[in-house]
Amino acid sequence: MRRRRLIDLLLSVVIPVYKVEIYLRKCLEKVLAQGFTDMEVILVDDGSPDNCGEICDGYAGSYPSIVQVIHQRNKGVGGARNAGLERACGRYIFFIDSDDTISEVALGAIADELRKYDYPDMLIFDGRLVDEQGHAIMERVSGVFPECRIPCGELLNLRQTKELLFEFPSACLRVTKREIYMDNDIRFPEGVWFEDNVTVLQLLACSSSIIYYNYPLYNYLQRLGSITRSSEASRRIGDIITVFETIFHWYESRGLLDEYRQLLVAKAVHEILVVQAVMAILAGGSRELLNKPVVFVEQLDGDYLSNEYIRRFDSKTRLKINLLAKRRFSTLSAIFKFTALLKRLRK
Repeated sequence: MRRRRLIDLLLSVVIPVYKVEIYLRKCLEKVLAQGFTDMEVILVDDGSPDNCGEICDGYAGSYPSIVQVIHQRNKGVGGARNAGLERACGRYIFFIDSDDTISEVALGAIADELRKYDYPDMLIFDGRLVDEQGHAIMERVSGVFPECRIPCGELLNLRQTKELLFEFPSACLRVTKREIYMDNDIRFPEGVWFEDNVTVLQLLACSSSIIYYNYPLYNYLQRLGSITRSSEASRRIGDIITVFETIFHWYESRGLLDEYRQLLVAKAVHEILVVQAVMAILAGGSRELLNKPVVFVEQLDGDYLSNEYIRRFDSKTRLKINLLAKRRFSTLSAIFKFTALLKRLRK
């Protein structure tokens, strides 16, 4: 194990690695080719069964002053990120998923923005969705309210800009001071999907100075065949419910739940019903499965349909929510099938 460095680096770039050998080199080259040296790159080989471990070791040998590798048994993305976080010594933590890439100017832009605003607790930036060839599928990965733009060039915090809770909840679209993680004992949940929702919403509540930079510095890869399968639907529903149970418990333990309850309920409705329940319908999930997220949301707030933030959702989203609330799963499924048929006929 490499001894922890004593110098104060600006960035610790933490990259979890698992079964991505066809993408890993491209991800690393995009980081290392920028010539940015005020950083360390921590590759966490999360028990990958392919050649990822050897690739990681090769880069550590080629860039011994920058790249280090952690080899561990498989713990999932959350466990891999936590391992990298424990090893990190940079002032800020930047997580990159190993099948994604960053823009050619990302590291310099991040450093410039941090310096410009006297090193805030968190810097948030935009991301794009790209295909296997790197072509943009979506120029901006948006949150709950795509039309809502967070102010740029202003020091923000969650109390004054509550809409930050509705931004796309990815750890990869922000760099955050390591001390925010350490001082508040914030880590990623292990063994569940959607772990970013928990950690990002905790980081937002604990960051007193936040800057938003409206430039796409991160590229999410939309892999071929990455549509949800029915065999995954049950786990996705179970994990997203677990995630929001954790979020609500954490906010309550910090005395923050009353202040943010309406926003958190709206966030939960969007992520649990509008995203995951709808995906489960598209994947052919059973009525019993689809009833679980509806019951959970009702337990959070029996009057959630009157939530002021949910009333701000667009008409199509509100229609989905209302049909789900009434258990009209077959009706919603029929609407999706009819819409898909119309799209095919128009081609």
